[in-house]
Amino acid sequence: MKEVQNREEDFIKKMMDKSVLESPSTDFTLKIMKEITKENQFYKLNKPLISRQVWMLVFTFLLLLFSSAFYFIDWKIQDNSFTTLFGEIIDDSIWQLFSNLKFSKTLSYSLLVFSVFSLLQIFFIKSYFDKRFQS
Repeated sequence: MKEVQNREEDFIKKMMDKSVLESPSTDFTLKIMKEITKENQFYKLNKPLISRQVWMLVFTFLLLLFSSAFYFIDWKIQDNSFTTLFGEIIDDSIWQLFSNLKFSKTLSYSLLVFSVFSLLQIFFIKSYFDKRFQS
C-alpha cells in the first residue's frame, strides 16, 4: 500500500517538474473588463413590466368607472344604496345581500379622493423608481 502511494507521489512530482507555469496573455485583463462592461450594460437595459400605454388604459378605465358611478347616482338624498347605483345594470338578486347597506355622500367623496390620491402616489413612486434605475 505504501509502495503504491510512493509511486503516485513520485509520478506527481515528475509531472509537476515537467510542466511549465502558464502566464495569461498581455490583453487578458482588457478582455475580462470588456466582458464585465457588456454584462453591466445588459443589466441596465431593464424595461418596465407594465408599459405607459397600459397604465394610461388602467387610469382611463378607473376614471370612466368612477364617472359612471357618479352619473348613475341620483344626487338626491332620498336613496343612496347600491341598488339605485347599479340596479339596472346587474341582476337585483345579487344586490339583495346588500340592500340595507347605505353610503353617505361623505363616504363617497372620501373614497373618490382616496382613490385619486392613491393613483397619484402610484404615478409618483413609479417615476421615482424609473429615474433611480436609469442612473
